[in-house]
Amino acid sequence: MKLDGGIAGAIGGTPLIRLERLFRDEPFAVFGKLEGMNPGGSAKDRPALHMLREAIRRGDVIEGSTVIESSSGNLAISLAQLCRFLGIRFICVVDPRTTDAHKRIIRSLGGEIELVEQPDAATGEFLPARIARVKELLGTIPDAYWTNQYGNPDNARSHQDTTMREIGDELGKIDYLFCGVSSCGTIRGCADYIRSRGWTTKVVAVDAQGSILFGGSSGPRRFPGLGAAIVPDLHGGDLADIVVKVSDADCVWGCRELARREAILAGASSGGVLAAVRRLAGSIPAGSICAAILPDRGERYMSSVFDDEWVKRELEIDPDAWNRGGLDMLYLNDSHITEAGVDWVKLAGIAEDAVRAMDRGEYAAPLKTYLRFPEPGNRIIATPAYLGGPHPLAGIKWIAGFPGNIKNGQPRAQNAIILNDPENGLPLAFVRCNLLNGLRAAAVSGVMLRAYADSRPDQDIRLGIIGWGPIGRLHLDMCAALLGSRLKEITLYDLRDIDPQSVPEAVRGRTAIASDWRKLYRRSSVIATCTVSAERYIDEPAAPGSLLLNVSLRDFKPEGVAGVRAVIVDDWREVCRENTDIELLHLRHGLREEDVRTLADLVCRDALAEFSGETVFFNPMGLGIFDIAIAGHYCREAVKRGLGIELP
Repeated sequence: MKLDGGIAGAIGGTPLIRLERLFRDEPFAVFGKLEGMNPGGSAKDRPALHMLREAIRRGDVIEGSTVIESSSGNLAISLAQLCRFLGIRFICVVDPRTTDAHKRIIRSLGGEIELVEQPDAATGEFLPARIARVKELLGTIPDAYWTNQYGNPDNARSHQDTTMREIGDELGKIDYLFCGVSSCGTIRGCADYIRSRGWTTKVVAVDAQGSILFGGSSGPRRFPGLGAAIVPDLHGGDLADIVVKVSDADCVWGCRELARREAILAGASSGGVLAAVRRLAGSIPAGSICAAILPDRGERYMSSVFDDEWVKRELEIDPDAWNRGGLDMLYLNDSHITEAGVDWVKLAGIAEDAVRAMDRGEYAAPLKTYLRFPEPGNRIIATPAYLGGPHPLAGIKWIAGFPGNIKNGQPRAQNAIILNDPENGLPLAFVRCNLLNGLRAAAVSGVMLRAYADSRPDQDIRLGIIGWGPIGRLHLDMCAALLGSRLKEITLYDLRDIDPQSVPEAVRGRTAIASDWRKLYRRSSVIATCTVSAERYIDEPAAPGSLLLNVSLRDFKPEGVAGVRAVIVDDWREVCRENTDIELLHLRHGLREEDVRTLADLVCRDALAEFSGETVFFNPMGLGIFDIAIAGHYCREAVKRGLGIELP
C-alpha cells in the first residue's frame, strides 16, 4: 500500500501572499500562508498525509485497516479524503462544536461520524471524552489505528519538513511567525525548523480565550481549531516566544476584515491569527518580515463567522459596522462613551502606544491655535493631529472654553473631535463628548504615574488631589485603578465644600477631605492639581521624592518648583507658552528645552533612572495625538458593540 500521486500529490505548496491591504499602514510586512488552498481545505492535509505515510511504512496501516481520530473537523476531512483514496475505513470522533458543514464533508468522503454528546464528567470538557471514545473503538475494531494528532511526532514533522520549509524557501529568515495552536503540531514543527537553523524568529502562539495550553482556566470556545482543554504531548516547554489569546469576537473580526480588504475567505482560526498580528502591531519593529499561517477556508463557517444573525445572537455584537467597512460617519456622545466603559489600564496603554509612535516619528502635530472672542477669557482651541501605529488616524479636536457658562448652568468647556481616514481624508466619526477630554487627560497622567510607581516599587502611595471637578474625579478613578493596593491614602481639597458621598465608595474609607491645600500638599507623595485657578498659589517645595501631576498647568509659583531637576513635559513647544508654569520657569529661572525630559524620554528611554528618588514635576499641555488615539479607541469599541449613530 502506498500513498502517492493523485490527490496526495496536490497537498502542500500553498500560496504565500503579502497582505498589503490589511496591513497597509504598518511599517512591517505580513505574508499569509493560505493553507485553505490544500485539496482538503486546511493545513491538516499535511499531517494527515505524513502520519498515514509513516503508519503505512511501519506496517501499522495495512489493507483492511480502520483509521480512527478525534478531531474538531479539519483533520477529519483530511483523513477522510486520504482514507477514501486508499480504500480503507475511517471513523472520526467529534463533539457538538463540529460544524454541520464539516460533518457533511466528512460523510461525503466516506468517513463515519462518531458523535460524543456529553463532556467528560471530571473536567466538563469534550476533548477528554472524545479521546476516551477513541480508545473504546480501538479495543473493539480489528486492525484499528489511531493517528493521535495530539502526541504523534509525525504531525509536527510534516510542518517542519513542508510548511515552514516552504515559508523559509520563499522569504528566507523571517522576524515573526504567527501560528494558531490546538494540537500544537503546526507550531511545534515550525518552531523546530526555525531553531534548527539558528534563526532569531519570534514564534507567536495564537491561543483561544478559555484554552489551558498556556495556563489559565478552561472556558467555553465557540470555534474549533484554536485552543485545547488538555495540554498535548507536542506542546513542550519551548513552544513559543510570545502568546496571544484571542476571543471569539477577535476571530470573527479578523475573518471579516480579511474578506473585506483582501477578498480572502478564511476560517475562524485564521481570523484569530490576524487579530493577534494586529494586537502586536505596535511592538513589531519597522522593516520586520512576518508570516501568518492561515489554517483553513471560510466556506465552512457560513453559518457562524459570516452569518450576521449568528454574530448578533451568540456574540452580542452588531456586525453592520464591520460590513460597512468604515465608509459611513459615526456619531458618539457622552452616553455612548459611558456605555462603552472605562478601562484605565487600556487607556493608559493607548496613550503610551501613542508616545511610542510619536518617538518613531509616526505623527504630525502642529501647534494648537487659540481663537479668543469676544472676551479675552473665552476661547476655542483647535488641535489637529495625525497618529500612525496600529490604528492610524487623523483628525482635529475643538474645545471651547467659556468660563461664564458656569453662571448660566452650562458646562465651562465643550469638546468635539472629528476623525478622518488618513489614507483618503474621508470623515469617519464625529465625537461630541466632554468626558473624552477628561479621559485623555487622566490617561496621559496615567503614563506618568505608572513610570513613577515602577521606579519606586516598594513605596506606598499617598494621593492628594486639588480640585474636585470632573478632571479631579477622573484622576482619582485612574489612580485607584492603576495603583491598586499600593494606594494607601487619599486626600482631597477644593475651594467649595466636598460632599463625602461624591467620593467613590470603593475608596471612601481611605479618603480624607482637607480644609487647606497645604495640609494635603505636605502629606501626599503624588499630588494632582486639577483646578481652574485664576492665580498661582503653591509657593513651597513638595516633600522630597514626590510626583507633581500639574494637570491644570498654572497652579505653581516658580519658587515652589524652581529646584526640581526632573521636569517632564509632553512637548516643550506647546507647554512653554500661554502663561504656563513652565513658561514662567523659562522666563524667570532660565529653564531651557534641553533641561527637561519628554514623555517619549520617559516611555522609551527610562528617563526617571537619572533622577532616582527625586521630586518629579509633570506638565502635560495636552497633545492632539492623545485625543485622536483615545477617540479612535472608543470608535472601535462602539463599532464592536453597535453603539453610536450612523450619519449619512
